[in-house]
Amino acid sequence: MGMIMERMLKKKQGDWRRLEKIVIDPEIYGKGKLFQILTEEELDAAYIMAELRNNESILKNRKNNLNNCGKSDFQSHLEGVIGEIVVLKYLGLSISYLRFKNFKKPDIGRNIEIRSQTLPWADLKININDNPDRVCILVIISQSVCRIVGWCYAREAQSNENYARNYNNDKKSYWMPQKYLHLNIDEIIRENI
Repeated sequence: MGMIMERMLKKKQGDWRRLEKIVIDPEIYGKGKLFQILTEEELDAAYIMAELRNNESILKNRKNNLNNCGKSDFQSHLEGVIGEIVVLKYLGLSISYLRFKNFKKPDIGRNIEIRSQTLPWADLKININDNPDRVCILVIISQSVCRIVGWCYAREAQSNENYARNYNNDKKSYWMPQKYLHLNIDEIIRENI
């Protein structure tokens, strides 16, 4: 495993090194919350899981929806995995809860979907075919700071056509503005683990 990981790290070193110091922003949750920095082992695990998911995506001939976003499929998978690890770490859970995706099941627990974005003002993306009862959590990854912004049920966005936009000119999605996301994240996550 060490040789494979070393080769992989050399191959994609630039993709994850800039995400080395991932922390949870305590201002979102009030005083008393500690910054949580992902360890090198957690970042290595994120890298490996992103590589596995990327390979699985290629094997399943999944359509690349990121052509206009300026990032690779691998980078998208990496950001997603990092968002999942941040939420797991916030909950005090092990990264062993990470799933090797089949792209249909929730990211965490019975019903939690993590949506990672890199723009600080990004809205929470809900797909048109997402389960309406799914809890979707927005995690913003921005250089060295990662913050859990809030959550909503998929149905809350899907029921409002004002949030509908085409994504890459081919697929309708819903984008819940950050200001409408619920902030009481602890209770809803623990109910759905």
